[in-house]
Amino acid sequence: MMIVLLMAAAALGGQAGQRPGRYAQSSWDRLQMPRNSVTKAEVDRTEKTVEWARLYLYKTWTAVMRTYGYNFKLPSVLNGGRALFTMQRSRCETSLIYQFDNAEYCAADNSITYDGTFVAGLGKRIGAITGSPGQFTAIVVIAHENGHALQNQLAMRNPFGFPNEQSADCFAGATAYQMQLDHQLQSHDIDEAKALLTLLADVKLAGELDDAHGNAGQRVAAFMNGYNLGPNACSAGFKPPLTPWRPPLVK
Repeated sequence: MMIVLLMAAAALGGQAGQRPGRYAQSSWDRLQMPRNSVTKAEVDRTEKTVEWARLYLYKTWTAVMRTYGYNFKLPSVLNGGRALFTMQRSRCETSLIYQFDNAEYCAADNSITYDGTFVAGLGKRIGAITGSPGQFTAIVVIAHENGHALQNQLAMRNPFGFPNEQSADCFAGATAYQMQLDHQLQSHDIDEAKALLTLLADVKLAGELDDAHGNAGQRVAAFMNGYNLGPNACSAGFKPPLTPWRPPLVK
């Protein structure tokens, strides 16, 4: 069965209650992004990748947060785009969510919803750009939203959107840092992450007081900061004089 999503794309990575940013591409190009003849099998594969990411995030960030005296509460993860087919529902505060063309973290119930068809389409688009499988796209999407969960649990949410989006990109990079240590990162994965963040970037340079995601340079730089330096780069709560961070053993 061919699943085609006909709604225009909103920017990836917003938190509930924040105005979404915009893609650098035209409205027509945004509309075409998830419409890459995505099959049910490809959506199923994306869901399996997201489930792997969910378990990996739990193991990794539970260990990191415990080292610094925090308890990590893993967000629930739901393909909200399946609601039309499986009657699943996701609720954030008082609103039902059918998550089209996006991914979002809801602080009210510590949940991540995403549109599996859209993410699968993004993966195909990124794969075509980088000449790779495109599967790391789904991991970056969920790791970014998990970054918003970490912000809430570390009490580091900013009243303005841009700093929150930068730290979420950084936490996604820190997840890739951990994957590299655990020999889970493929040679093409970082190229996929850079291509994805460039594709989903705002057109304009963002300032500290803006409610935006940042342009391509800003988003990629935040991700690479986390990837190169690990969790310490993303939160003051992970810096000395607390116990130095040690990578957990993930099997």
